[in-house]
Formats: sequence, C-alpha cells, structure tokens
Amino acid sequence: VCGEEDNANSGNSANFQFNYGTISGGLSLDSYKTSLEQTFAVEVTGFGWAKPPLCTGGATCGGVANPFGRYPVQIADLGAGLYGYVSGGGGNYTGFIGDNPNTAAAETAAFASCMALNQDFSQFPEGAQAALDATTAHEFVHSIQFGYGDPSPFEDDMWYESSASA
Repeated sequence: VCGEEDNANSGNSANFQFNYGTISGGLSLDSYKTSLEQTFAVEVTGFGWAKPPLCTGGATCGGVANPFGRYPVQIADLGAGLYGYVSGGGGNYTGFIGDNPNTAAAETAAFASCMALNQDFSQFPEGAQAALDATTAHEFVHSIQFGYGDPSPFEDDMWYESSASA
C-alpha cells in the first residue's frame, strides 16, 4: 500500500501525514490522528525514543523527498485480519537513509518507513478504537526500529516483534 499512489483524501496532524480513500467501522480521520499523536507522545516524548527519519531526497529514498515533513501513513483496505504494517522500502517516501538525523549516534543502516493501517477496525474482536490504538502503538515502534537501523531479515523476529508489544 505504501508504494501506491496517494488516495483521494489526505490530512495531517502535528507529526503525521495521512492519505486515505475510505474510513469505515465507526472511526474517522480524527480517530487515527488522535491515536497516532498519543502514541508519539508516549514513545518519543515520554520514552525519549528517536523520531523515525524522513526521506530528504537526493540519493536516499530513490531521490523522492517527503514533501510533508511528517511521517507518512496510508489508511487502506488491508482486508480481514490485517491490522497494519510498516514498510521500509518500495513505497513512497521510504528507503535507505543511513544515519538517522534524529539520534546522537551515527547509524549506518537506518531506513525511512511508511505505515499502512486498515481502514476498518470494526472487524477485530477488541473493538475498533482499542484495535486502532494497539495497532498504532505496535507499528510505530517498528517505525522507530527502522530509524535505528536494525530492520534486517537477519534480525531475531522474536526480539523485533516482542519489543514492539504495547
């Protein structure tokens, strides 16, 4: 989904740029904005974790710069059973960065990423808002992990997934 052209609708919050077609299941764009901004407040402001890097163009990210200055989120029909995911390559405004400018360390394998979220969270047993909140908390940790530069297939899946549990 992150590699597709932007949908018909867009909007932003302080830290996120949203693209979407339809939002259903009792939620609205404001539901997504609030959920992600609350997640940002806990994980970046509260915990002190680094913001994910953004594509700045040039040689990074295939030469495509993120024009929004915000983390990209696609809200799309992901089908039944898939809450969301984060992609570090193959999508708009995603790809190899090398060093995340949002950290004091000098990384060599940081990636700019994009988050895809399901447009209908009412299909999940915990309820739409609870499912959205759990998903944004979990997936944004993956965005942060990509920004620290350790999303490789050699990563231990148990560590990668369990450390993203909220």
